[in-house]
Amino acid sequence: MFKVVTPRFSQTFERWTDALNTAKALIPECKSLTEDIRIFLFDDLIWVYSRLQL
Repeated sequence: MFKVVTPRFSQTFERWTDALNTAKALIPECKSLTEDIRIFLFDDLIWVYSRLQL
């Protein structure tokens, strides 16, 4: 199971593509430098978007 997590959102998905598309759709809502979007596969972090990476 994949889980997309932000400070104000959390949802699980069975498919990677659904999790990634949801995470990418949340990018415009990431306003603060301290906010990020993370995707976990079970307990392992596998993808992160952070404004600090820009």
